[in-house]
Amino acid sequence: MINKYIKNSWLVKNFLLIFLLATLLAGCGGIKPRDVEVRTNIAPMANQNEPIAVDVILVTDKELIKELLKVPANEWFAKRNQYKQDYPDQLIEGGSWEWVPGQNIPIQVLPLAERNKIVRKVIPKRFQKIKAAIVYANYSTPGAHRARVAPYQDIKINLMDNDFTVEVVK
Repeated sequence: MINKYIKNSWLVKNFLLIFLLATLLAGCGGIKPRDVEVRTNIAPMANQNEPIAVDVILVTDKELIKELLKVPANEWFAKRNQYKQDYPDQLIEGGSWEWVPGQNIPIQVLPLAERNKIVRKVIPKRFQKIKAAIVYANYSTPGAHRARVAPYQDIKINLMDNDFTVEVVK
């Protein structure tokens, strides 16, 4: 009796249809989350021969991206814990390091594919898609010392004497 009801249930039929469509659409187009490699070169006299802290943050909210692109690196490093508390669903730490000038830096791997699985379980759906990555470098010289890059792309960070650049690695 119950089996007949379940087989003929409108809800079950629609659930199966939605599940089938979702499965088909999941395999279509778009950028697939994957691990990202970060290569870094640091000049022998970078940051007046002082260590440089570097953060890569991943942002899921367009309005927060606009706000963070106005924040210079020195302010980011002074307030980053507060930003993380204020925006726990919109701000994800990609990587945080400190390097000394002239250091030989191995390739860093950001496990974004794995983080994306975790993100889907704990973050509300509207915040799940990473829309940008922002790199901050904490130089002692004046300047913004930040760069925006597209997510899910391998990058090369060049820490020069007074500022840095970020290139997409192909």
